Amino acid sequence: MEKSNNALNIAGVPHLLGPTKAWIACVGLLTQTLDKNTMKQKINTLLISLLSIILCIEQSHAGMLDDFETSATASNRTAKESRKSSGGCSPRKKCNSSSDDDNFWLSIIFDMFFDAFRTEEQITRTTTRGFLTIGIETTLDRASNFQRNDFIKPRKIGSPLLPNIRFDINRQKVSSNVHSNDVRIEGGESLIGVQLRMTKFEEIKPADSLNFVSIHGLYRLSYGNTFNINLGAGVSVLSGNENTSGLSLTVPFYWHFHKNMGVEYKPIVTSFNGNIVTDQDLGVLFSYKAASFIVGYRSLSSVEESLSGPYFGFSLRR
Repeated sequence: MEKSNNALNIAGVPHLLGPTKAWIACVGLLTQTLDKNTMKQKINTLLISLLSIILCIEQSHAGMLDDFETSATASNRTAKESRKSSGGCSPRKKCNSSSDDDNFWLSIIFDMFFDAFRTEEQITRTTTRGFLTIGIETTLDRASNFQRNDFIKPRKIGSPLLPNIRFDINRQKVSSNVHSNDVRIEGGESLIGVQLRMTKFEEIKPADSLNFVSIHGLYRLSYGNTFNINLGAGVSVLSGNENTSGLSLTVPFYWHFHKNMGVEYKPIVTSFNGNIVTDQDLGVLFSYKAASFIVGYRSLSSVEESLSGPYFGFSLRR
């Protein structure tokens, strides 16, 4: 009876350990069956060990996508208590060390968004009006056949700037166990546009999926023939174990300095239950007429977790 109790106590150890240590403990329990003297004791210990292994599997079932969804959608109170109990980090991994730097640069970018509309004392009405006026006039000129001067040229059909319709499809590798398929559609006429982006993350083991969908209304501004800024506002939805939505902003930059090459930066910031989730996408386009091959890097990040990795894709436009 004493040996049986000891075995039962040992079998409880994996619940208190992480997945790796838990497996080591489980294997150790199996090897202990070789040291028993009677068949009955061997069978009892084996059954207890198998039960512990099942519990170990159940404990380590949560994967990267579950961890990200929990971090991104937890209420403020829950998130703070979780970070406090884990020393400010996720239980599964270290804190996102680049989060502070990312938020710093994003704050600069989104300050530009608000600066275009607010009239605080430090931002003169003349500066704001000039920023918008130049972008509006250039966009109207490029979207029509009217040529105000020799420098601004009308947009050509198939150009990645100010598209009437644009369709992008990308494939991203987050890790050896996680990848994503991404579709982005943009449509519009002159100044006004709308974009829809749908990303499905898939995890192999444990089998899981997570959808991130964003839709934004766009105010499209051109500065010269090669540079565009879009000011966008809308909503994002994160769908995994639950559906969570939040307001989001986007300020994408498009710089196509050559007819066959360009750089695009498309950030999105969303608030889910008070948690800031950033989506940063930096890509290089190699274009020929109305089509492009894209290579880039994308990072979907909460305070504690990140789904980041390189991607490649294709773009078609009209």
